[in-house]
Amino acid sequence: MSELLRTYQNVVSQQLRDFGGHLAKFMGDGVMAYFGWPQASEDAVERALRASLEIIAAVAKIRTA
Repeated sequence: MSELLRTYQNVVSQQLRDFGGHLAKFMGDGVMAYFGWPQASEDAVERALRASLEIIAAVAKIRTA
């Protein structure tokens, strides 16, 4: 289970970075992330939504031994 959770966290972290999000913390399988912080941007909401969709797609592809 720890391997699966670590893989999940790595996938989520990468997607957040790719879309300019700031990872505040993991809470089990939950994530607190900020977009438009510390620098505000007009497209923060769009980037958050795009990151969410990519996270869903990437998590669906996770496979463990």
